[in-house]
Amino acid sequence: MSNGKFYEADVPIHNTADPARRALHVFTGEADSPTTAPRRAHEVYDAALAAHTAGQYDAAHRTANLAETS
Repeated sequence: MSNGKFYEADVPIHNTADPARRALHVFTGEADSPTTAPRRAHEVYDAALAAHTAGQYDAAHRTANLAETS
């Protein structure tokens, strides 16, 4: 087990078909500082979006889960 600090990055999301439907997606993971946490969450989001855009739903789902387990 790591001795690092864990942070949470809350990312506002909305449904593109119904913009009134809003929520938060919570990324959690290890980061060495509070400024690193949002950057890491954004990197995971970008990777998941790229996989999803390429039609790789399973890869996108696994990538997003990395934020919660890394």
